Amino acid sequence: MEIKVRNFTAHPILIFDNENRLIKTYASEGTARIKKEFVERPPIDGVRTISSDFGEIDGLPEKEPNTYLIVSWVVKNSRRDRIDLICPATDPLNAVCGPDGKILGTRAFRM
Repeated sequence: MEIKVRNFTAHPILIFDNENRLIKTYASEGTARIKKEFVERPPIDGVRTISSDFGEIDGLPEKEPNTYLIVSWVVKNSRRDRIDLICPATDPLNAVCGPDGKILGTRAFRM
C-alpha cells in the first residue's frame, strides 16, 4: 500500500534527517486556512485585549484513502476528527533552524 503525503500549507515543507541533511521536500498544493474573527474583550490593566474565534476551514480537501495532508497546527487541532491531518513538528528537538534562528524545516510530523 503506497502512502501519499500532500502539503496544504502556504510554503514548502522541508524534511531533514538527524544530521540536518535535507531528505525530502513537499511543495505546497494549496492552502487550508481557518477563518478567524477577532473579538474585542475587556481591557486588562488598561491594555486592549482581543481573542480569536475560529470558524470553518477553507481549502481543506476531503479525506482520501492512504493519504496524509500537511496542514498548520491550528487547522489540525480544529479538526481532531480528521486522523489524516499532520503538521510539522516545530518543537526544539525536531525543528531545524538556520543561523538566524528561523525555522527552515523539521525532522518529524506531528499527528
